[in-house]
Amino acid sequence: MTLLVTTLWSNFDFGECSGSGTFEQQIEYYDGNYENAVTVGSIPQGIEGLHVELISDNDVDIRLYAENEDKIVHWPYGLQSQATEQTKLYQNVPIKYSGYNGINGEKGDEFIEVLGVNPTTMTMTAFGYRAGYATVNYSWTGKENCTPSPSGTGSFTQTLQTNATSFVGTIPPNIHNVTITLTSSKDLDIQLYGEDATAIVSWNPIGLLSGAREQTIQYNGMDITWSGYNGIDNQKGHESIIITGMTSEMLVMKVYGYEAGEADVTYS
Repeated sequence: MTLLVTTLWSNFDFGECSGSGTFEQQIEYYDGNYENAVTVGSIPQGIEGLHVELISDNDVDIRLYAENEDKIVHWPYGLQSQATEQTKLYQNVPIKYSGYNGINGEKGDEFIEVLGVNPTTMTMTAFGYRAGYATVNYSWTGKENCTPSPSGTGSFTQTLQTNATSFVGTIPPNIHNVTITLTSSKDLDIQLYGEDATAIVSWNPIGLLSGAREQTIQYNGMDITWSGYNGIDNQKGHESIIITGMTSEMLVMKVYGYEAGEADVTYS
C-alpha cells in the first residue's frame, strides 16, 4: 500500500511517481479585472489521478488552462464554469470541478480532479474576490514512465495545529487492505473523506462514523473501521483507520488537533 505522504513546497512538486503536498498561496484581490489571477503552478502532461483542493477563508475561484490556453475551468468562459459539481471531458479525459459555490456550499473551498492521465501541460491560477491566502492540497496517483517503490509500508511525522484541521495525505484507489495509525501525546481526531467530499470518518463535522468507540461501516464496497475518538485502548491521541478489501476511490485523510504538537503516522 502506498499512502501519498504530504510534503511542504511553495509550488507543485511532481518529482515522485505518486505523492501529495501542501503549500500556502497568496491570493490577490481582482480589483474589477477578471483576468487578474495569481499563478498557483504548472501540472505536467502525464500526471495521473490528480486532485487539487484550494481552501481559503475568502471566496476564491480555481482556474485551469491547457497548454494552448484552452479554458478548462474558468468563470465565466470555461468548459467548466458552473456553480455546482460536474464532470466534463477535455481531450477525452474526465475532469471534475466542484463548481464555484465550493464544496458543500463553502465558497473558498474548491477542487479539481483529473480522472485519468493528464493529456497536456496545464496551468492553475486562482482568482480572488478578496486578498488573502489559500491552502493548496494536492495529490496524484501515478506518472507516465515512472515505476513506484515496491515498499508497501512507511511512516512520517505530522504537524498538529491547535483547534485546526491539517491535511495528512491521500489513499489512491485499487489498494488492498490499508491500515493507518496516528499516535500522539496530544488529543487528535482522524478524518477521512470520500472523493466527493463525503465525511466518512469525522467527529466534527459529523461523519458516517463519529462515535467514541470502534465502529465499522461499508462504504462504496469498502469495509472501513475507525478506532473511535476515545482512541485505541481509550488512549486519546492514538487512533487508527483500517480499510478491508480494495479501495474503490481516492480517499482524503485529515487530522484535527486540539493542541499544537506532532503525531507519528504509520501505514501499511
